[in-house]
Amino acid sequence: MLPLTYGDGVADRINTAAPKGVDAVLDAFGGGYVELALSMRIGPKRINTIIDFAAAAEHGVLTVRHVCRIQRRRPFRSRRIGRGR
Repeated sequence: MLPLTYGDGVADRINTAAPKGVDAVLDAFGGGYVELALSMRIGPKRINTIIDFAAAAEHGVLTVRHVCRIQRRRPFRSRRIGRGR
């Protein structure tokens, strides 16, 4: 994970920092960064925004709200090693 400064030229900074491409994006700023990630051919399930809920709904990307709903539906269950012996 590499944090970068938002604003003008961010696409160039991303491409310089990751010349082989980007695996995932966490948007903590909003204002077009979901669309930027999609334009970089990052899949919607590899993009998470904590602020741009409208873009998330439009493009089907993850949000903090989405992750919390998933966790409520599927609670963590521990598994014991050696179970059934």
